[in-house]
Amino acid sequence: LAYTPMLRFGQEYLISYRIRIPRWAPTHKRGQMFYPLQIWQCSPLSPIAGMRVVQGTSHEADWIVRSQNSRAPVIAQQKLTPGRWHRVDLTLRPALDKSGLFQVSLDGKQVGSYSGPYGSDKSRCRSPRNSESWRVKFGIYKSNNPAQRYVVDFDDLVVKRK
Repeated sequence: LAYTPMLRFGQEYLISYRIRIPRWAPTHKRGQMFYPLQIWQCSPLSPIAGMRVVQGTSHEADWIVRSQNSRAPVIAQQKLTPGRWHRVDLTLRPALDKSGLFQVSLDGKQVGSYSGPYGSDKSRCRSPRNSESWRVKFGIYKSNNPAQRYVVDFDDLVVKRK
C-alpha cells in the first residue's frame, strides 16, 4: 500500500500507525529481513528511511535512515511483543542538509531520534523530476523468498503535515 501523494523534502510530517506481528510469525533467516514501512524517494535506490524486521528474528524492529553517504544507521531498535498491537509515531522531515529529522516513538515513549541529512541527490534517481519528494509505503517489502511466510497487521494509519 503506497500513500499516493508525493510529500515534500524540508517539511515536517507525522506518520502514525498501529502494527502487530502475529505470535506464530517465523524467525527470518539471515539475509531475509523485510520492511513493513518504507519512506521511498526514487528508483532504483533503496528506501531513505523505514522500519524493518531484523535479520534472524521474528519480532525485533529497526528504524533506519539512509543518506547519500551512509549505510542506513539504526535510529532505534525495539522488541515487539508477539501478537500485541503497538503504536508507532514518526516525526520526520527528510532533507539533504542538516535540517533533516527522524524521531521514533513506540507505545507513547520516544525510543530514537536522528538529526541530519537523509535522502539522495536527484542526480542518482532514474526520474530526477520526481526526486525532490517522497512517499510512504506500508506493507511487506522483502527479497524474493517464496518459501517464507510474512504477515503484518496495520491499523489506524495517519500521514499528515505537522
